[in-house]
Amino acid sequence: RDSSVTGVQTCALPIFAIAAAAAEIALWVATLIRFDLSSGQEQFRQHASWFTDLKVTFDIGLYQYSLWLIGMTVIVMGAAIVYGAWAGRERPRAYFGLLLFLMAAVVAVFEAQDFLLFYVAWEAMLIPLYFLLDAALTLARRVASGAKPWVAHRTHLYQRAAAAWANHAAVVVRIAALNIALLALAALAVQYRSWLDRKSTRLNSSHT
Repeated sequence: RDSSVTGVQTCALPIFAIAAAAAEIALWVATLIRFDLSSGQEQFRQHASWFTDLKVTFDIGLYQYSLWLIGMTVIVMGAAIVYGAWAGRERPRAYFGLLLFLMAAVVAVFEAQDFLLFYVAWEAMLIPLYFLLDAALTLARRVASGAKPWVAHRTHLYQRAAAAWANHAAVVVRIAALNIALLALAALAVQYRSWLDRKSTRLNSSHT
């Protein structure tokens, strides 16, 4: 019974992923139809204040270039999902989940109009991209070296890092610490930008 349930879930995962990708493409087409291509201004803007002290806002919108980049993203990622469903994957839950997460994060990168929001979306994009690139590059390296790609191995970058640092927890802690440090630098940059804005305002008011 358990194996039959698992088999049904495995078959349903590609269908769900394809449906989600098709919905993304349909939403982009609907946005393209409503978009005024004759205007070079930002459109479909959504703005909400998050942290007033740091001047961090939820600010998203679309320009012409970002609209086309989003279209390219959803179409290419949709094609990758369809190919993955056709070719089959050993771990479909991880594969399709990472692809859908990557698609959403890349779309958020192109829509973000706030610096910190852009940074968060960029970091979110790197999470699935790391695993997908590591798998692709490791496979290419093994094929180029003459190794049989279907033979079990422990040559992925994450596996080598875990072996070098004794355990998986050490790898996770180091990666988390690096991301926290980068996030702190982004917050400082936003604070520095707001300080420059206040200083520029004071200078302009003193000259007038």
